[in-house]
Amino acid sequence: MSHLGGHSPDLLYCYIAGYGHARRFHNNKAVTGALGLGDFVSWFRDNHYSGPQGLAGFCRLVTDTDKCALELFFELRRIRLEQIRNAPPLVQKENSPEAAQGSFENAVCLTELVLGESMRTRTAMYVGNERWIQGIWAMWSGYVWAERDLGIKGSPDARNFHGFQKWIDARYPFAQGKNWGKVIQFLGVGSNERARDEFYDLFETFLEGGQPSDPSKGCREWIDGVLADVEDRKTRGEL
Repeated sequence: MSHLGGHSPDLLYCYIAGYGHARRFHNNKAVTGALGLGDFVSWFRDNHYSGPQGLAGFCRLVTDTDKCALELFFELRRIRLEQIRNAPPLVQKENSPEAAQGSFENAVCLTELVLGESMRTRTAMYVGNERWIQGIWAMWSGYVWAERDLGIKGSPDARNFHGFQKWIDARYPFAQGKNWGKVIQFLGVGSNERARDEFYDLFETFLEGGQPSDPSKGCREWIDGVLADVEDRKTRGEL
């Protein structure tokens, strides 16, 4: 599961969204087949469980581990594919995109998408409600793997994805070998919002050329604010 960064079915959604986004950004058609993710989810919703938790949440509910949940996800897909094969032939329709992919109508590079205001403030719309930063990692992984499959090497997005991993490895040696999504989710101490703030603080520090040992962008801004406040109070004679 190195492509997903874990076993949760939620990460599979993110990976596929990133993969499809890369194909659109590089002007390639979406991957089509007998059963698109959107069609599969619709079938499950119409025939098994229509609650707001969705297919991935249901798979986690009835299994004991993320690994078993992902295996169940693919077993349900196998069942649906078997039904399609045994059904009378129909006119094949184009893959219907999953909701998360539908957000990418005007494709921009993934770095720009991630840094945009929409993903910053409505993260769950893109990666679901579980483990936001691991979801962003899985989406980025899908994007980079799609580029590889298209023969695109060394794109800015791929350099940012892999470069940030090396930067995080150097900054947090206790977590070397773990992908940056998992590391930053850990730093969030159980809070998606805290992990998101940590991600953007660290990622922007990396993009600005900061060294792994440097204070983060947010930390520097806080220090600058404190020093400015001290100078202001001195000017007013309060210190």
